[in-house]
Amino acid sequence: QLAKAAGATVVGTVGSDAKAEVARSLGIDRIVNWRTTSLEEVLRDEYPEGVDLAYDGVGGPLLGAICACLKPDGRVLLVGSISQYPHNVVKAPHGLE
Repeated sequence: QLAKAAGATVVGTVGSDAKAEVARSLGIDRIVNWRTTSLEEVLRDEYPEGVDLAYDGVGGPLLGAICACLKPDGRVLLVGSISQYPHNVVKAPHGLE
């Protein structure tokens, strides 16, 4: 909501249709269901100049997609890494290879 108030285009990731509805109600501009759609493909295709700022609490492959699409001077605010907790198994730490 702060990014929207500052005039930014906000892309949000969700894992279900129900969460997409909540995100839509909050004013998210582009909602990506990471279970069915590649975040990296969406970012590369729809935002070809890159991402200025990303806020991530997931890590793993989603963080990898974000980093692959950052502008050269882009920033990532990493506030968690739920994908790295013991109940989740990923191939590379934080999705960065």
